[in-house]
Amino acid sequence: MPFLLLIVLTLQCESPFKTTPTIDGTILTLTAASSTERILHSALITISWPAIAIENFSRFQLARKDISLPDSLEPDWVLIATITDPATTTWQETIYDDASLRYRLTSFTDQGPGGSSEVNLILRPTTHLTIPTDVSSLVKAAASPVMDDDDTLFILPGHYIVSQLGADKRLHFIGMGGAVQTILDGGNNAQGSVLLMNRGGTLQGLTVQGGESDMGGGVKIDFAGLIRQCIIRENRSLLSQQAQGHGGGLYITGSTRVENCLILGNSAAGNGGGIYIRSSAKNVQIVNSVIFGNASERFQGGISAQKIPLHRPPSVTVINTVSRSNLGANMYPEYSDTVRARVIYSNTGEGWPTVDTTNVSGDPLFVDPANGNFHLQRGSIALDAGNPDPAYNDADGTRNDLGAYGGPGGDW
Repeated sequence: MPFLLLIVLTLQCESPFKTTPTIDGTILTLTAASSTERILHSALITISWPAIAIENFSRFQLARKDISLPDSLEPDWVLIATITDPATTTWQETIYDDASLRYRLTSFTDQGPGGSSEVNLILRPTTHLTIPTDVSSLVKAAASPVMDDDDTLFILPGHYIVSQLGADKRLHFIGMGGAVQTILDGGNNAQGSVLLMNRGGTLQGLTVQGGESDMGGGVKIDFAGLIRQCIIRENRSLLSQQAQGHGGGLYITGSTRVENCLILGNSAAGNGGGIYIRSSAKNVQIVNSVIFGNASERFQGGISAQKIPLHRPPSVTVINTVSRSNLGANMYPEYSDTVRARVIYSNTGEGWPTVDTTNVSGDPLFVDPANGNFHLQRGSIALDAGNPDPAYNDADGTRNDLGAYGGPGGDW
């Protein structure tokens, strides 16, 4: 049974749908129905009207416009059908977006236009898709017309082979089983970053691995973003004719917050084996994370912050974070006297030239880093060593522990 969305009975002159009688005085009315209440892939739309006897009938013309656009963008009517059979009383089309539409049917005689009527089709917005339940392909789901800014892709546990995942939309990718069970894998095939955050959005509860690109093997963030409770591991950034191979795990050019994440075993032919922060980035925050075992073939294995001469330097804050055992320095700015960076309440080892008295040094005593267990052992110097502000407290209410399992979001 089709889902009836709206019926407009245009019987009064004050109707907002500009109904006018046909040549013989009959009122032309429309109804609109959809085959589904919520679009996942597509919907079959049926426009219908009563049988009307029109003398000297020439044709019906059916037009459509998108009324979900902002008022400042008045959409144009688009002619979608010309119907020459006067006995026709229905017309169907398949749509692939959850936009709200208005249809207008106009009758014509040999003398010109006669009556017309309009009807609105209002679909329930599709604000999320579940992968693979709603759409089997993660790439197709992200590119789907029904996915708009601030919509969400819920990803069920599984191992997904993807590359260049993303679109010019602000989407939220949420791993429903957490990062250990929900893996996005670039396949180590040099096809580009696993994920592209071109307009911001969120990554949460995902492992991103196996990406190979010349800028950001794992994730390239061109605008802004939040990366939370994720594992970014074993991605590579390669030299090319267009780029110098910076940012093995993350390549950041915009305002970004990385919290409660593990950045592990990534490598870069250029700078920033784990994370590369470009000069254009503003307000980058790395909070309660672990940057471990990353490598750079140049200078900065853990985190690299770039300052381009004559450009404003990036603004970076590293807090409650452990950066250790990275080849090519744990953290280092390319221009240490101009990069605006703070490293506080962290355990970073060698690298960053400015040492804050809130930082601690020494082995953080991870439980089993060789097998991916970065919880802290009893007696670790990183326990209760984070920012004492209650806003940073652990989930159990105690003072912040350094690393990926400390702070309010550390219970993953």
